[in-house]
Amino acid sequence: MFLDPWIVITERPVPSPTSNIAHPTIAGLAILGSALALGIGAYLFDRWWLSRQIISEASSAWREYCHRRLHSVFHWKPEALISGFITVGIGWSIAQQYGLACAFLLFSGVWGIGCWITSDRLRNKRRNLVRLLRRRNYSGDPIKDSRKYYAEEFGISAVIIFLTIIAIGWVVVYKMQVQFENVEAHFIGQAAVTPNDNAYRSLFSLTNGSASDVVRESQRTYQTSVMVGHLERIALPTSRFEMTSGPVLLRKNGGAETNLFVPQISTQPLACADLTVEVVYSLPSWTFWGWKITRTSPFRFVTRWSPDGLHWEKQPVDSKTDFCFDKRFHAPYGNTF
Repeated sequence: MFLDPWIVITERPVPSPTSNIAHPTIAGLAILGSALALGIGAYLFDRWWLSRQIISEASSAWREYCHRRLHSVFHWKPEALISGFITVGIGWSIAQQYGLACAFLLFSGVWGIGCWITSDRLRNKRRNLVRLLRRRNYSGDPIKDSRKYYAEEFGISAVIIFLTIIAIGWVVVYKMQVQFENVEAHFIGQAAVTPNDNAYRSLFSLTNGSASDVVRESQRTYQTSVMVGHLERIALPTSRFEMTSGPVLLRKNGGAETNLFVPQISTQPLACADLTVEVVYSLPSWTFWGWKITRTSPFRFVTRWSPDGLHWEKQPVDSKTDFCFDKRFHAPYGNTF
């Protein structure tokens, strides 16, 4: 199948060999989205509930019961316990035990909310408010005063929940970053041409040696420089050649596929070529409702004609060396072809 690829030529600038979505971008969008959701939720909560509530005897009694039962539990060295949960959670995330990391960060959030709800500060405010509302000569606004109490009680709790979500979100983003870096480090790309065969039928083999399954979304070829025939130099610096027809799943620890990667841009034989193969891939575990987080991995291969044929060599992607320029003759490579 790979000997008959789907080739589409598209004129567009060559993108830089980086991810299409970066770690700071995801973190920033997550924080912005969470803050926006928190603000909208607080507004709706205040409009539809706080603005109509008066602290009742039953509500106050229930909170007193929780204070008596749970105060000694949540206030047993809370500073040490909460900071300890956070530290252990960060440690587990660095050790790549992300489930345990999220669990400890969640415990820290739960402990923080419990510590606040059962605090003496909140208890004293509630008692003073209930005592004030019981007075016969009370001339204030009971809804407004109750609203202030509830705003502090639920507002601080919402902030703790927000910080807990941000911490767990950081672990999730860190996990994704580690998986992508592992794939990037274990992607193996090799190029070869069969002896005595047409150089345009050269094959690019991609092997996934990482610990995660990978979906190869597309494979593109960008031309830096190509010489054909004797002195015919083809320049298509803004061209992109799509060399595959669809996503392919590459299993972890050795999944591989092979495709053509040299575009048939001339009927003349190759004398020299400097090509960059860009593989766009995603992780199946980071696909959400059809939306994929993708990254690109570039591979650069160069070749020059020699008496024993063409041989593809891998070169650094960011190198500025012109492999199709003959320094000895101060002319484009091809005069020895």
